[in-house]
Amino acid sequence: LGVKIVPQVVFTNISGKVIYQGKIDDQALEPGLKKFMVREYYLLNAIKEFDKGQPITISKTKAVGCYLEE
Repeated sequence: LGVKIVPQVVFTNISGKVIYQGKIDDQALEPGLKKFMVREYYLLNAIKEFDKGQPITISKTKAVGCYLEE
């Protein structure tokens, strides 16, 4: 699924199409630096929109974390 940075989520539908990929929320700004409060819940919002049959407002964000070694 192209995951090269963790933590990162990949939310797919039953046929494997990627619905959302990236950060769980907006707390992490860069590795080792976090905001005090979460304001945007990217994964939760994508799940809610998908569940309601709505278009996904934010379908991809850039993950913040550590690179996976090959």
